[in-house]
Amino acid sequence: MGNLIQLSLSDFLQRQGCPYCNSQDNRLLYPVVSKNFYSTPQGKIVLNKTIQHKRQLVKCLACGLIYHQLIPRKETMKKLYQNSSVLEKWDWDPLTRGFQSKFGFMLNINGKVQTLDIGCHTGGFLSLLPKKWEKHGIDFNAVSLNEAQKRIPEGIFQLGNVEDVDLSPNYFNIITMWDIAEHLYNVQSTFRKVCTSMAPGGYLILETGNWESLSARIFGRSWYYTNLLEHFVFFEPSTIQLILEENGLVVQQIRPTIHHRNKDKTWHRRLKSLLYIIASARGTVISPWLKTAEFFKKSGSPPNPVMYDHMFVVAKKVI
Repeated sequence: MGNLIQLSLSDFLQRQGCPYCNSQDNRLLYPVVSKNFYSTPQGKIVLNKTIQHKRQLVKCLACGLIYHQLIPRKETMKKLYQNSSVLEKWDWDPLTRGFQSKFGFMLNINGKVQTLDIGCHTGGFLSLLPKKWEKHGIDFNAVSLNEAQKRIPEGIFQLGNVEDVDLSPNYFNIITMWDIAEHLYNVQSTFRKVCTSMAPGGYLILETGNWESLSARIFGRSWYYTNLLEHFVFFEPSTIQLILEENGLVVQQIRPTIHHRNKDKTWHRRLKSLLYIIASARGTVISPWLKTAEFFKKSGSPPNPVMYDHMFVVAKKVI
């Protein structure tokens, strides 16, 4: 499997409470299904048995948020993802993401528009927007942000996590968070900051995994989305609505959506997903699957079935 990077328990943060409401009252859902290694731009990561055992999913009994109790520290994430190969790992294609169909209804807004894309990567989404719009972007990867600045010279970009950068209050007409919510360390402070920075009448548009999706229900503890090392929190539609409404927004739309649609690989992935469900008994008997994957020098990761396992959310600031 080539060179492997061993992480120790000191590379991880043990949560002491819910990352949204801070309640320590939670219910254990299940341990996360392990795999042979985790792919990152820095290399392949191996977790020891202690870390694997402590990677458990719980549900907050106060607000309903689902979250990992043990997550990589910010310093660890920077070490693993501050690498030029991040451009290859997180390839950006507007066709597979379906941005035009998801965001097209916003393109007819008249007048001056200040927009912010949180987790802008190389600026691919911002480059689709009208040239007259004022474009801002935030990303924690310096290599990605450098590419974004080249692509959009007039753009205004900030390096860092959204939780750590400064945002002007009541400023942005549109803020987008494409698959960012699941990466948050502090859900409460992030959404408070984001909603505060929105201008009255402004829109927040986000996409994230849907815990109540058919894919999540079928796969259970082996749902690929909860297995990714960089995914920390997970939302039900009712939870994301609660969070947005408590921060002064009115939710106008929540609908199922697909994260990536690769036509040439969809049926192959779905067949592999079915095989995984049968072979691992929905992730409850994982050892044979992992040993087979190890023989072929694969991670043994639960497959992505390319289903409607995400949700597209539109909310408006009315105060």
